[in-house]
Amino acid sequence: MKTMTYIKSSLILLAVLALAGCAKTDELQYNADSTLEIASVSGISPFALMNAYPQTKAVIEGETLPSDEAAKGIGLFVTAKDGVAYDGHEQGYSNVAFTYSGGKWSTTTPIYLSNTEGRLYGYFPYNASATDLTAIPVESSLNGSDHLYATPGTVSHSSKSASIAMNHALARLHLTLKVNTEKYKAAGVLSNIRLKSTAIAQSGTMDITDGTVTPANPGEVSLAADGTITAEGIVKDILLVTGNNSSDSRSDLTILLTVDGTQVGVALTGENGIIIRQGRQYDLTLTLEDTGIKVGGVGVGTWGEGRAQQVQVGAYTVTVKLAEEQLPDLSNDIICSAKPRDNQVSIEAYIWSQNKRLSCFMEGDALCNTDIVRIGNSWGNWYFYKFTISNIVSDITATIGYPRPESIALIKSNLTTYSELSFPINATISPGDAYNKNLIWTSSNESVATVDTNGRVTTHSVGTADIIATTEVGGLTSSCKVTVEPAVLQGEFSVGKGKTVHFSRGNLRYTPDIKHWWFFDNQYDNGHSSNQLSLFTWGYGNWSIDWKTTSCETSNNFTDWGSQMGDGKTWRTLTKAEWEYLLNTRTDAANKVGYATVCGMHGIILLPDHFDDPNSNTSCFGGAFVPKSSTGWDQNVYTSGDSWNRMESAGAVFLPAAGYGDGDRISSLYLQGIGFTGEYWFSTPLWGVNETAYDLSFSKKDVYPGKHNNRNQACSVRLVTEYK
Repeated sequence: MKTMTYIKSSLILLAVLALAGCAKTDELQYNADSTLEIASVSGISPFALMNAYPQTKAVIEGETLPSDEAAKGIGLFVTAKDGVAYDGHEQGYSNVAFTYSGGKWSTTTPIYLSNTEGRLYGYFPYNASATDLTAIPVESSLNGSDHLYATPGTVSHSSKSASIAMNHALARLHLTLKVNTEKYKAAGVLSNIRLKSTAIAQSGTMDITDGTVTPANPGEVSLAADGTITAEGIVKDILLVTGNNSSDSRSDLTILLTVDGTQVGVALTGENGIIIRQGRQYDLTLTLEDTGIKVGGVGVGTWGEGRAQQVQVGAYTVTVKLAEEQLPDLSNDIICSAKPRDNQVSIEAYIWSQNKRLSCFMEGDALCNTDIVRIGNSWGNWYFYKFTISNIVSDITATIGYPRPESIALIKSNLTTYSELSFPINATISPGDAYNKNLIWTSSNESVATVDTNGRVTTHSVGTADIIATTEVGGLTSSCKVTVEPAVLQGEFSVGKGKTVHFSRGNLRYTPDIKHWWFFDNQYDNGHSSNQLSLFTWGYGNWSIDWKTTSCETSNNFTDWGSQMGDGKTWRTLTKAEWEYLLNTRTDAANKVGYATVCGMHGIILLPDHFDDPNSNTSCFGGAFVPKSSTGWDQNVYTSGDSWNRMESAGAVFLPAAGYGDGDRISSLYLQGIGFTGEYWFSTPLWGVNETAYDLSFSKKDVYPGKHNNRNQACSVRLVTEYK
């Protein structure tokens, strides 16, 4: 009996869940979470120029619908796959207007989507009178907007963000009008353009399911026009309603212009006719003379004007152009031709300069092979280039120009430094003869570090920031992660009566390739190499980098290392008297220095005036600090983990046994004593002369603040500041 009750309860629960599921599906149809979202709308270019006549090109250039056009709005229809109202909605979703504002597409009439898949159709510009997918009004216009139709897509609640790709529905006549001032003396005022052809109409309707246009009463288009025709010429772009979207047959076209109140015209027939087809543009230049109109300049323009040519290879269009960003520097580079041949395109060019190369930059799916021939003649040497584009399986754009940047690398990918510093980050761009090596510098966190237009970084506060270099051409990027750490350690040390200092967080080092002074990342670091100096000869005055290495005490005036560090602090080395006070005279001095091994490096530890030992009550971190004794390096051992971090946070200073070097120059030092001896410069010269100076010397059994060395002896430097 209990079992039956359990089964009945389960059935009731399943029924409730089923009803809840139905309710959820219905809910999706009418809430904000279910509304159609328009991610982007693009005016596709170039068109699918299938078997196109070579002298044609797309109406709209560029991939995104211009914002001023987008403001006119698009119209959308959503139907079920069989064309009936979507998901049974009685009101249907017919001719819903979406407009572009504030960086997004929106509508006052939401389109609610369910899990049922619907078909999305669209057109541009929006027309409030449109009620039918197959009868969207279109019309010819002068200097107007093309009518567009969307490639049909599918939408549902699970796919509610749509990117709409528009196609051109009309043809365009790109008409340049000029006057021959020697043969036409009147004002040249244009008032009307009239076109006659069986392939065009003043208006018609568009079926947005497939883009088919049906002209109404084809045969003539008449458009009011204004402007004065000059020798330089004026341009009129005429958008034409045509029912032809597939045929390559030429159409007879008569062009009649009303100029200065008189109608003049020209007829283009037979081989001079025009292929008037959807999504095509025909460029035509007409010159007005007393006897009528002269036809000339038919085509897509020349290299000197249009700087672009188009050729057809099977079903695909290859557009060849000069690199716009390199003009007029390319004016001496002559493009001879772009010829289709045997399913490939041959581009011929030559350049007079012996010091520059030409390249072909491809956009599209194809291969490009380059042949270069150096030719000599009585005028000098020049280079002939032949670019062969083959394996074409899509529309291609080939841009001819000087080499562009192909790669970029910053000299460092990671850099640790300190606040209020300023230093450059150098970048290498390949190839070396790239035309434009300009970089755009940015910082991911300007509160930590900023970077100027020349790649010079200025640090501001503790933290991390990615310094990013981007090539102006091509958008290639490389970055350096800059970590900014506190430069001053927390511990305060007495070096005289009423005089206290703070130590830098690590020994001094210099990196020649970026000409930058800074500190080691950790107190136990001490590395020395050809590209990193950590042991310095002693000197003063205007010596070279090999000699000017530490501050000099002269009448209590010290060389300010802050000017080298660039961080706004006054950095210096301690004098002999200050070191002696620190090690021997300050309160409880004998118990505030000890031998140690920190992260595997031998050295000595100095404790601050006020020290609370973080390890005194536990054995987990090696026990309490032990002052110097005969046990040497092993009396205080700390790892890179929490044990040393706790000591450093409590104010402890560690001086690594970084050794010393002998030699006349840093670059040729003989290094010795690393890990066994520490030698740290004072700022006090011996007996007031500059050839010799005092230093702090220590080994595992002795700490002596009074040794002296010749200035070509290379020792470590640990700076201090009175900055709080």
